[in-house]
Parts: sequence; structure tokens; C-alpha cells
Amino acid sequence: MTHVVLNALLLNTGATYRGAGISGYEQHLIQALGTVNKEMTLTAIVGDRAWRAPSGVHTFRPLWNTERPSARIVWEQGWLPWVLRRLNADVYHGLAFVGPVWGPNIPHVITVHDLSFVRYPETLPVWKARYLRWFTRTSVRKAARVIAVSESTRQDLLRWLALPPEKVVTVYNGVDDRFRPLPRADVEMWRERQQLPSSFFLFVGTLQPRKNLETLVRAYARWRSLTRGSPWPLLIGGAKGWYYERLFALVRELNLEDSVRFLGYVPTADLPYLYNAASVFIYPSLFEGFGLPVLEAMACGTPVIVADTSSLPEIVGEAGVRVPPLDVDAWADALADLYNDANRRRELGEWGQRRARMFSWERTAVHTLNVYKDVGESSYA
Repeated sequence: MTHVVLNALLLNTGATYRGAGISGYEQHLIQALGTVNKEMTLTAIVGDRAWRAPSGVHTFRPLWNTERPSARIVWEQGWLPWVLRRLNADVYHGLAFVGPVWGPNIPHVITVHDLSFVRYPETLPVWKARYLRWFTRTSVRKAARVIAVSESTRQDLLRWLALPPEKVVTVYNGVDDRFRPLPRADVEMWRERQQLPSSFFLFVGTLQPRKNLETLVRAYARWRSLTRGSPWPLLIGGAKGWYYERLFALVRELNLEDSVRFLGYVPTADLPYLYNAASVFIYPSLFEGFGLPVLEAMACGTPVIVADTSSLPEIVGEAGVRVPPLDVDAWADALADLYNDANRRRELGEWGQRRARMFSWERTAVHTLNVYKDVGESSYA
């Protein structure tokens, strides 16, 4: 029986930005693999002590805390090769860009979530961009197969490293069943407990420059200054990532403290209620490998406005409004259009639900297992 070892050291259940993004991918994929797998042995390497593996998945935990990047990198490059030998791994899956540069001669599968460190390195801390660039390049070239979470990311990889097209496969992320339209009475009770307004624009994501929130805030200020009646507030949910101080300063500079509200990290259990309570979900990101919050909002029936760039048009299709990412006037117009048109909001919400049903973590897991099977069989050929 083929033994696949998955490196999930970025899996984090804490209430920080580390618990979002790639951590969510790792948790959902492993859970779904435990459900659909019938023919392979799966072991997940996880450092988070609070996380419990699903039935059908074994766990291996490093002896030391790998939450700090430096400790994780040392463990991945120094101890992981020895662990793979000890576990008699047949296939290694690096769930986030990287595999051990040196190690046992077994097939590697590497998941690449985006190439922001190549396309927008200035939006990352310098050390992080350099680390990801070097280790991703080395790991991808060594890998037997590379999983890209969108066709946009796949094309970026092919252009960056001139890889053979058959080496890189697109396996889309999924959306959890928890994200669905909820009974209105339940949503209203939750909203009142959280002391949230009855109507609002919403963004959810880590606070970092790539999310392009300064453009959104400027557009929101412009729209608000031209709007009659009772303009909706803008709620921004997400933990602090890096370089977020400029965003807070801009809100103060534009005198928006009373209408732009920062929610901080939103617990996973609250997210479906928050999406359901929102009038419109907005995602102005400059660059996304996938854009999972957009899909979650769509699954809840919330109309979405997204930046017309990278993977976002691919995920949203015609089920959302798409806006040039840096065009402040276009963003202000998009806010005004949906604010003024309840029928359009309802129509987009229905289209979004149908679109979201095309994505599931079970499908992601099945396609991922097919990659394991493919490289495992090739290694024995």
C-alpha cells in the first residue's frame, strides 16, 4: 500500500493570520482525504498540538515547536529527510511550496498556492520573498508533479520556470459545506449579539498590502461622500499580517473611523454567519492564487465584487462584479451600483450559490489522490 506523507507544518488553529489561508487548505484537504481515501496510507506532519487528525490519517509531530519560520525551515531541511526514511514514505507531498532539498529518492508532489513572491515581492517582508523564491524554484524543479490551485497559478508557474506542461496540474480548492445560506432568523440573532449593523459591505482576509485595502478604503470614501441617505459601513475582518499600519493611518486620514470597522480575526465558527449577514462582499486583492473567501461568500448567497485580476475571474466567472484592481472610481461606482440595486444583489447571490457548488473539498481530495497514484505508479515503472 502506497504511503504518502504530507507536510502540513503551516496548519495552525490559533486566532491569528497564521490560521487563515494555507492553514485552511491544509486542514480541509486532510479532512477530505481521510473521508475519500480507501487505498493509501496517509500520514500528516503537523506541529499544532491542538489539531486532531481525522479517521484514516496518521499524525507525526516534530519534537520541537516549528511555528517560528526559522525553526520550521531548519526542521524541513534538516530533519524531514530522516523522518521520511523512518516512516518508509513512498510519496512526499509538500502542501505549501516547499520540499526538502536533500533527502530520500522518492517522488515529491508540491502544492503552489500563488506566485506573489515573484509577481509582487514588494508586498512581502524581504526575507519571506527571498526564501519562497529560492525554495519554491528548487522544490518545484525537483518534484515529480506540481499542484497549482488554479489555472492562473499553473500558467504563472509554466512561464516562470519553463516547466513541461504535463508536470503541473490544476487542482482547485473547495468550499466547506458550512458555507451556505442560513435561516434569516438565526443570522439576525447572531448579528445582534455581535452588535453589527443591519446592512454593510464586508471584506475578509489577512491585513497585508497584496489585499489592496487602501484602494478599497479610498473608493469607499469617495462613494460615501456622494451617497445620499444612510451609507452602509465597511467592515474589514481579518488578523493583522504585515505592513498594515498604513491602512489604519489612511482610515484616520480620511476621517472614516466611524464608518470603517476592523473586526480582527474572525473565528471559523462565525464566518458563515458573517458572510450571511453582509449585504455585499468585496475582495479587491491585487493578486490571488485562488481567493477562498470569495468562494465562501458566494456559497452563502452573498453578492461579490472582486478585482479583475489573477485567479479571481476564473473562480467567480460571471457570478460576480469584476473591477480593475487599482481604479478607485470604478470601485466607487461598483459600490454605488449594488447599494442602489437590491434586485441585482439578489440575482448575483443566486448565481454565486450555483457557481460555488462546482467546488468541493471532496473533489479536491479525489484529484489529489489521483496525483499520488500517478506519481506512485510512475516511480515503480
